[in-house]
Amino acid sequence: MTTLHSLFRWQLAAAGLAMLTMFCASASAQDLEDLGSNRLMIRSLRDLGALGQDVLSLCWSADGRKLLVDKYNGSYSSIQLLDLEQNSAQEISTTPDFRRQNLGWGHCNNPSWAPSEKMLVFCAQAGRSKETVRAQSGYGLHNNLWLLDERGKFTQLNNTGLSQSNPRGVLFPSFSRDGRQIFWTQVLGNSRLNSAMGRRAMCLGDLVFKHGRWKLENIEHYTPGEGKDFYETYGFSPDGKSVLFAAAMDNRQPWFTMNIYTMNIPANNPPQAITNTHSAWNRHAAFSPKGRKITWSSSDGMLLTNLGIGGRLWEKYLRTELWLANQDGTDKCRLTGFNFRNTKEFAGRRAVVGMNAWHPNGQEIALVLMLEKRNYELESKVVILELADNFVAPPPPTAPIPPPATTAPAVPEG
Repeated sequence: MTTLHSLFRWQLAAAGLAMLTMFCASASAQDLEDLGSNRLMIRSLRDLGALGQDVLSLCWSADGRKLLVDKYNGSYSSIQLLDLEQNSAQEISTTPDFRRQNLGWGHCNNPSWAPSEKMLVFCAQAGRSKETVRAQSGYGLHNNLWLLDERGKFTQLNNTGLSQSNPRGVLFPSFSRDGRQIFWTQVLGNSRLNSAMGRRAMCLGDLVFKHGRWKLENIEHYTPGEGKDFYETYGFSPDGKSVLFAAAMDNRQPWFTMNIYTMNIPANNPPQAITNTHSAWNRHAAFSPKGRKITWSSSDGMLLTNLGIGGRLWEKYLRTELWLANQDGTDKCRLTGFNFRNTKEFAGRRAVVGMNAWHPNGQEIALVLMLEKRNYELESKVVILELADNFVAPPPPTAPIPPPATTAPAVPEG
């Protein structure tokens, strides 16, 4: 009897463990995108150390083992491929062939893979440019679009010129899902509001191969809204039907109070607002692998101090965190707490979240974290957040313990 009872309890416990295992498996990996934003938490944070220092933009390889980045070497930024398993870096944009075509050294920024990973597009400062700080990632002045194809050949796709009084440039290019188009931000010159970022537009062009070289044709410009100064492109949705961008679209809205939007391509409908704040910084957005979530950098919930004329002091005073929402902007929540003492991610100094990218497995996010050092300056590094479901499953069911057996009282003799 005791043996049968023990076996019965063991079978129930095993069944409960199997149910728990099935539950955990159903809420893992790709299913994290289907959970509510408040269900997601940071399980762990991994700092890439020296390998990720001085990076400002990044994207994952399709197998999730490498990061394509721009990395500052003390003089210029270069395009590098970081192998996370081997803890090694391979430089891509410092070849003699590229320097010869570009007429010298310059910053190389914002690399992005084609879906096939046989080509990549990036921004490169013209070798004859004398611009320094504002030729880097995020500003893009005196930058042109470049393509590296499967033959290992570099091709310059446009020429923005070298004007000092009214500088132009490009930044944040990305491929369409079929690899036939490129979407990027174009700096058109000085803005009417004296913005540190210049006057901008979003551009979409067809990538074609003619007469032995790659070209951009049928270029369209997009400037939705009343405010025409600040736009910044972040690429296509996984289904290829819409694009993700930041913009300050209200009339005379300061560029540093931008919001995040999606827009159908072709642009036959007005943009859809993911954020709708009036005095917060919302920038550097990214789609999750299945497109059901969007992450971005935001100062929402924190005081946005005076950033100076044209927002030129943003690097000295801004604080931001990584935020998360559904693809339609619902269910928003703050994911990180780098600036908050009561969180395990607390950085201990002013923190600004930069570009971020979801790992193809949907469980991790690589992001650029900028931290304050001396004289209000920022230094950057790459950290990888591992996500998890914060729901605590109930314990597995167990069989009720039967009451102890009772015995009949002894009958007295006589």
